[in-house]
Amino acid sequence: MSRWDPTDDAGIFSWEKERPIEDALRYTALDEPLYDRPPREGRALLLDREEEAGSTPGAGAAGGMVTYEVFASRLDVEPARRAEWLIAGLASLPSCALMVAAENGSLRYFIEAPAEFARQALTALSAAYPQAEVEEARWSPWSKREGEEMTAARLQLRPGRLAPLARVEMGPGARASLSQLSISYALSDAPPPLPVAVMGLLQPRERAVLRLDLSPAPAAIAAHLRQVILRHKMRQDYMRQARLHYQWQSPVNDAVTLVLGGLLLMGVLLGMSFYRQGEMEKLLALGAVALVGTPLALYAWGRLTRDSGLTAEQAQEKMLAGALFAADLRVAAIGPAGPGARERLLALVERQADAARSVAHPAGGALVPRVLKGERAMAPSPPGRRDILGSGEAALLFHLDASLPLYRPAGARMVLPRGATAPSGCKVGMVIWQGREMPVHMPDDMLGKHQLVVAKTQRGKSSLLLHLAAYVMNKMARGERLSLLVVDPHGDLARAVTGLVPDALAERVAYLDFSHEGLRRPVGLNLLDVRLFPERDLQVERIISMFHRLYPLAWGARMEGLLRAAVACLHMANEARVRRGEDQYTILDVVPMIMNQTFRREEVLKQVPDEGLIGWWKPNFEDQPPSRRLEMAQPIVNRVTRWGVTEAAKLFVGQPSSTVDPRAVLRGGGVLVVNVPVGDLGEGSAMLIGASLLNLVAGLIEEQVRMPREERQRVVALVDESATLGAADFGRMLSELAKYGLSLVLVTQSLERLKQYDERLAPMVFANIDGLTVFTVSAQDARYLQEELGHGVKVEDLVSLPDHEAYARWWSEGETMPTFRFRLLPPPLPDEGRAEEVRRRSAERYGRPRQEVEAKVRELMAARMPAGEGPGLVLPTGVREVEDSEYEL
Repeated sequence: MSRWDPTDDAGIFSWEKERPIEDALRYTALDEPLYDRPPREGRALLLDREEEAGSTPGAGAAGGMVTYEVFASRLDVEPARRAEWLIAGLASLPSCALMVAAENGSLRYFIEAPAEFARQALTALSAAYPQAEVEEARWSPWSKREGEEMTAARLQLRPGRLAPLARVEMGPGARASLSQLSISYALSDAPPPLPVAVMGLLQPRERAVLRLDLSPAPAAIAAHLRQVILRHKMRQDYMRQARLHYQWQSPVNDAVTLVLGGLLLMGVLLGMSFYRQGEMEKLLALGAVALVGTPLALYAWGRLTRDSGLTAEQAQEKMLAGALFAADLRVAAIGPAGPGARERLLALVERQADAARSVAHPAGGALVPRVLKGERAMAPSPPGRRDILGSGEAALLFHLDASLPLYRPAGARMVLPRGATAPSGCKVGMVIWQGREMPVHMPDDMLGKHQLVVAKTQRGKSSLLLHLAAYVMNKMARGERLSLLVVDPHGDLARAVTGLVPDALAERVAYLDFSHEGLRRPVGLNLLDVRLFPERDLQVERIISMFHRLYPLAWGARMEGLLRAAVACLHMANEARVRRGEDQYTILDVVPMIMNQTFRREEVLKQVPDEGLIGWWKPNFEDQPPSRRLEMAQPIVNRVTRWGVTEAAKLFVGQPSSTVDPRAVLRGGGVLVVNVPVGDLGEGSAMLIGASLLNLVAGLIEEQVRMPREERQRVVALVDESATLGAADFGRMLSELAKYGLSLVLVTQSLERLKQYDERLAPMVFANIDGLTVFTVSAQDARYLQEELGHGVKVEDLVSLPDHEAYARWWSEGETMPTFRFRLLPPPLPDEGRAEEVRRRSAERYGRPRQEVEAKVRELMAARMPAGEGPGLVLPTGVREVEDSEYEL
């Protein structure tokens, strides 16, 4: 007869660790439909007896325990099988507890482990449930709060501690092979946790809890189970060889029969001897020994021959159940104390005990409840008195099932970064998942690549740009060959960037502020300034392209020809005016050039040396009928007039001499910050100014084609809400300018807005970006972005991301890194004092007093559009901006 020996080899179940586990970091399948189990019939199982109150110390009562709440994910399918992997992974812990609580119509899952082994518990959880979320719990559902009453019961295995329970079938090849002694009883799916049985019966402030305390089972138990199976196999082999059909015909049993028969004969002979000799006392003593010894002998023989009540089939079922644990299973109902509370809580416990029938083995064991009282309910039983459960059996009692009504299901899919992901670079976030923390750096390589950031409003786009801006400026301060351009159509980002400027860059910042505050000292940028834009044809093409992108729906060949001729004549005339030291024409002079014949003939064209350009006007415009001339001129007048009636735009582009040279700022390794707040300017004017500056910078960067590659200045351009500046030629910037030194970071709330000005822009963007960062987006955008991100990211993941969390697909060291998910760090805090100082210095250097600028612009406009000739350009300021739909072309 074998006995349980703690020194037996614990490696008997080493095969149990070799089960295949799906890739925890790249799981992509979706969950199954909601679990639907028909209601069970019959009344609750009666509690057979109550244990006496008492106190038993255990691991669960130790002060060094830590409790985690686990939030199940619908992405982790096959919950019972994953629960078995989890429980098997907990075999290295000296003790732990798994809890399921039903409260307020929802389920909550908890894991409790010793503090020094918490990391191992979370690692096991991560391997089994890679998509589950974990938080440290502030309370344990098993604890009784003030004013609460608790009724608990222990569910114990019957008929014995080794009796098998049902388990979930793992499929062919998932178990080590054993001789099939019986048909295995396995369920196709796990039943709901026991507290689900009373979820609909719970009243407010009541909860039902299942607690499963686990500790590793002695290694000798496995040896004992194997011995039972081997003994049965040996007996079957002997019986087959000897052609015997009854157990008593074995040679061992024959020898025992002879010994017992001899002892019986000796007893009879000895009794007869005492009787003949009249030794009645000895005869009575012999009878007493026979009376007491015979039952004891029969009991001992039964113990030897019945294998402790465990059949070979049951032993095999236990071995197939996985890693073995000493388990203590309890269920409880907790609620407010009061009259009738105990009876009600007892009924809830009975209902949970009744639900345990679903895990009973038809040829093996069942769970029978015993009510616990007092402190006994709070502490688990000692490991030596616990039942033995396999990981497959325990998985039926505790498994994360996201198809059930959960307190809080896990959110979007977690895709962890690989171990070698960007050990250095711009630190932008953290991966905090199931107790692990990993910093996330945007690789330095990405600073030379185009990027796209997509997110709904207030999800972290601007915060990410602040991280990048601070990192780039710090690199610039250390002497690296970089420049920074920030364009912000809202204002907050631009102001924050100025508060992050290092001391070494304070004198190299140009802050172009077009808000109401910045108009106290407006900067000037004449788009026809021949000092900044000496190449006439190139600058004319930029302006035509900008207007075309601003107003794509109202565009025609005749209108384009008229605008091109007017801009070209003004630019060429400026060359002569600069030589004479006179004020240059501006883009606002396009209107009098078209509408004021005297200004056009007597002033501008006389300064144009190109006869072909002069000759264009008569046949193509002046000889046309008045209606045709108006049809050609009115769209241009309407659009340019926007610049004239918008205060910021008029003061910016209406100054004859530019006060800021973006080329010098960026070529000199400076920081150019453009604040074009839509709230102050209106979307149309903000687009005009912002897009004009972006196109201007793009043209300046393109000029570096003449320079050797190693001398080209790398410009990192951060464009917040890029769709607001849709008139900028982003397609050309993305496809052509990376090799000339531009690294463009576009930010948008919607891919649809990128298509608003150019249907080809979105495909162009994705064809040329090397970095994609996606926060929460709309379902429409998610359907497209899931293909770009790959790695199992689905639409439901992208629409359910928490705030300030994103999926990223970046580029580093010549290859695209796998997509991963991270949480954005809080943005760096700007220094408000430094921000004010930087903006003040920039305004003094690049701005001019507003009264002076207004007077100059008013003087030039009045001189070039005399009263009574044409529609004029002297319009009231501060008027409402006219929409395109209101124009009658």
